[in-house]
Amino acid sequence: MMSVSEQTQKSLEKIGLTGYEIKTFATLLNTGEITASDLSQKCGVPYSKIYEVLGGLEEKGWIGSDNLRPTKYFAKSPNSALQTTKQRREEEFAKNQKVILNDLNPIYKKSGTAERPDIWVLTGTMNIATRILDMIETCREEILIAIPKAGEELVKQALPKLRHLHDKGVKATILTSDEFDKDVIKGLSKLATIKIKKDFLGVA
Repeated sequence: MMSVSEQTQKSLEKIGLTGYEIKTFATLLNTGEITASDLSQKCGVPYSKIYEVLGGLEEKGWIGSDNLRPTKYFAKSPNSALQTTKQRREEEFAKNQKVILNDLNPIYKKSGTAERPDIWVLTGTMNIATRILDMIETCREEILIAIPKAGEELVKQALPKLRHLHDKGVKATILTSDEFDKDVIKGLSKLATIKIKKDFLGVA
């Protein structure tokens, strides 16, 4: 029976594979095409469970099978399997996101919460970036953004949202460092008023 590292085992479980599915897929990677009965013996999954496990893996896009008798099963490439899983999760997330936002956004806007000025204490690059992008997206009249050179990647992520604000007629002003990438500034200048400051936020 072929096994995977503990780290890989945990990662596979996090993206939705069961313990039996992991054992089965790992064994198929090693053996190539094989029947269910032989596979059951090699991977240690009980024969009473093997068809259920194979069906789950096939449904998730991790394995395939032929039309011969007896049927033989084979592993798809890890790259292909992961891409299928990623695509399905993104589609599922987008579908759920639409349902949730259609239902909850009107309640949130009606409550007036969005109108209150807030002070946010955030840690972690991802949390900060997510909050900033959310604020940009919900802006309706005017926005002033101060970004040091360290924020170049965030600006690149925000470009589509800034373009959307520009198209809506929202006035945007960006204060940044003279060390900022010139091509990025050129792109931003089409969407906002750019003000460049030397030694901005400690940038020399």
